[in-house]
Amino acid sequence: MPQPTITILWPDEENYAQFREVSDGIKSPTLEGYRAAISNDLESKERAGIKIEKISFKVDDLIAFARSRGLNRVDSQTRAQFAMVAKLQNRCIAED
Repeated sequence: MPQPTITILWPDEENYAQFREVSDGIKSPTLEGYRAAISNDLESKERAGIKIEKISFKVDDLIAFARSRGLNRVDSQTRAQFAMVAKLQNRCIAED
Protein backbone atom coordinates (compact mmCIF):
# COMPACT_ATOMS: atom_id res chain seq x y z
CA MET A 1 0.00 0.00 0.00
CA PRO A 2 1.44 3.41 -0.93
CA GLN A 3 2.40 5.76 1.85
CA PRO A 4 -0.12 8.60 2.26
CA THR A 5 1.35 11.94 1.19
CA ILE A 6 0.49 15.53 1.98
CA THR A 7 1.87 18.19 -0.34
CA ILE A 8 2.46 21.60 1.21
CA LEU A 9 3.73 24.93 -0.04
CA TRP A 10 7.19 25.65 1.34
CA PRO A 11 7.98 29.37 1.17
CA ASP A 12 11.56 30.59 1.16
CA GLU A 13 13.30 33.79 2.29
CA GLU A 14 12.66 35.46 -1.05
CA ASN A 15 8.90 34.92 -1.18
CA TYR A 16 7.83 34.65 2.46
CA ALA A 17 6.83 38.32 2.93
CA GLN A 18 4.60 38.28 -0.16
CA PHE A 19 3.22 34.84 0.79
CA ARG A 20 2.28 36.15 4.23
CA GLU A 21 0.77 39.32 2.77
CA VAL A 22 -1.67 37.44 0.51
CA SER A 23 -2.43 34.53 2.85
CA ASP A 24 -5.03 34.37 5.59
CA GLY A 25 -3.94 32.66 8.80
CA ILE A 26 -0.19 33.19 8.44
CA LYS A 27 0.73 35.08 11.59
CA SER A 28 4.50 34.87 11.96
CA PRO A 29 6.43 37.88 10.66
CA THR A 30 9.43 35.65 9.87
CA LEU A 31 9.96 32.54 7.80
CA GLU A 32 11.73 30.87 10.73
CA GLY A 33 8.76 31.55 12.98
CA TYR A 34 6.34 30.20 10.39
CA ARG A 35 8.32 26.99 9.97
CA ALA A 36 8.62 26.60 13.74
CA ALA A 37 4.85 27.10 14.10
CA ILE A 38 4.03 24.29 11.68
CA SER A 39 6.90 21.92 12.56
CA ASN A 40 5.08 20.08 15.38
CA ASP A 41 2.11 19.36 13.14
CA LEU A 42 4.34 18.15 10.31
CA GLU A 43 6.41 15.95 12.64
CA SER A 44 3.22 14.47 14.11
CA LYS A 45 1.97 13.57 10.65
CA GLU A 46 5.32 11.99 9.74
CA ARG A 47 5.28 9.90 12.94
CA ALA A 48 1.81 8.72 11.90
CA GLY A 49 3.29 7.45 8.62
CA ILE A 50 2.29 10.34 6.39
CA LYS A 51 4.93 11.60 3.98
CA ILE A 52 5.23 15.39 3.80
CA GLU A 53 6.18 16.71 0.39
CA LYS A 54 7.29 20.35 0.46
CA ILE A 55 7.13 22.23 -2.79
CA SER A 56 8.66 25.53 -3.77
CA PHE A 57 6.41 27.94 -5.64
CA LYS A 58 5.96 31.44 -7.01
CA VAL A 59 3.57 33.58 -5.04
CA ASP A 60 2.35 35.19 -8.26
CA ASP A 61 1.22 31.73 -9.42
CA LEU A 62 -0.60 31.21 -6.11
CA ILE A 63 -2.33 34.58 -6.49
CA ALA A 64 -3.34 33.78 -10.08
CA PHE A 65 -4.71 30.42 -8.93
CA ALA A 66 -6.81 32.10 -6.22
CA ARG A 67 -8.09 34.77 -8.59
CA SER A 68 -9.06 32.13 -11.14
CA ARG A 69 -11.42 30.87 -8.45
CA GLY A 70 -12.80 34.33 -7.70
CA LEU A 71 -10.82 34.83 -4.48
CA ASN A 72 -8.92 37.94 -3.43
CA ARG A 73 -7.23 36.28 -0.44
CA VAL A 74 -5.55 32.92 -0.06
CA ASP A 75 -6.84 30.69 2.73
CA SER A 76 -5.53 27.30 3.86
CA GLN A 77 -7.88 25.40 1.55
CA THR A 78 -6.73 27.41 -1.46
CA ARG A 79 -3.07 26.83 -0.52
CA ALA A 80 -3.70 23.08 -0.25
CA GLN A 81 -5.48 22.98 -3.61
CA PHE A 82 -2.72 25.00 -5.26
CA ALA A 83 -0.07 22.67 -3.80
CA MET A 84 -1.78 19.65 -5.32
CA VAL A 85 -2.17 21.34 -8.71
CA ALA A 86 1.48 22.44 -8.62
CA LYS A 87 2.55 18.90 -7.76
CA LEU A 88 0.51 17.47 -10.62
CA GLN A 89 2.07 20.01 -12.97
CA ASN A 90 5.53 18.81 -11.87
CA ARG A 91 6.56 22.00 -10.12
CA CYS A 92 9.69 22.02 -7.97
CA ILE A 93 10.02 19.96 -4.82
CA ALA A 94 11.72 22.00 -2.09
CA GLU A 95 14.95 20.65 -0.65
CA ASP A 96 14.67 22.45 2.69
